[in-house]
Amino acid sequence: MADYSVPSSLVEEPFWPEMFLSIKSTWQNDRHLIRQYCLERNIQWLCHFTPATNLISLSDNGIRSRRLLAQQSLPHQRIDGSTKLYFEDFNYLSISSPNTKMLYTKVIEERVWVAIVFLDVKLLWQLPFFSIPMNSAKWQIPQLISLNHAKFLGLTGLRALFGNPQVREKCKVPTSEPTDVQSEVIFLDTIPSSYFRHVHCVPPLEEQKLIAREIGQFMNLCDELEQRSLEMSSIAEKLARSILSESA
Repeated sequence: MADYSVPSSLVEEPFWPEMFLSIKSTWQNDRHLIRQYCLERNIQWLCHFTPATNLISLSDNGIRSRRLLAQQSLPHQRIDGSTKLYFEDFNYLSISSPNTKMLYTKVIEERVWVAIVFLDVKLLWQLPFFSIPMNSAKWQIPQLISLNHAKFLGLTGLRALFGNPQVREKCKVPTSEPTDVQSEVIFLDTIPSSYFRHVHCVPPLEEQKLIAREIGQFMNLCDELEQRSLEMSSIAEKLARSILSESA
């Protein structure tokens, strides 16, 4: 059974104890409504992206909080350098697609090999979570939560990720994707690898170009071999007709 008591790193924040009492009870009450909402919006995946070097650990151990990884001395490479204490105790996922803004930074600017893990959406009604409709690394998040933590919980919190219809219409945001690409659903517990459905690896841009060149060269070789095969087939056919003609 998961321990949903307040992590020691969060006790200093006065709103966390009350929020932790509410997260699981609100989620428990809303589970069936959350499932129905996901069906209505055609939400099929949750996404987690991480340095590709973490894939073996993810497969063996699931998605674990940074603090738990450190306590258990499990190898992992951090995807970002946030030092906020409350980041250490949770697991962060995006809905339907990865955080494309951060993905661009890591792949294009920092040249990191990234793995995007797609997870079954049923996580949302099988494990407790709360939602942040913007980049959860922003310093204002604790202050916003402290003002009214109920708006971040259960179905209410999930719906908030799809708010601002004017922006959604203007930007043609797909029904299944949140309004802000950096919004997140935040889980309290380890996420088992049994929820993983598929993985995409994204190399840095320069390596993508190299891979594309090598694939191009390989395809050219395939075309050349196919042409030679056709020529040999034509020669063989002509030889067979010649033999038959002479024997007649």
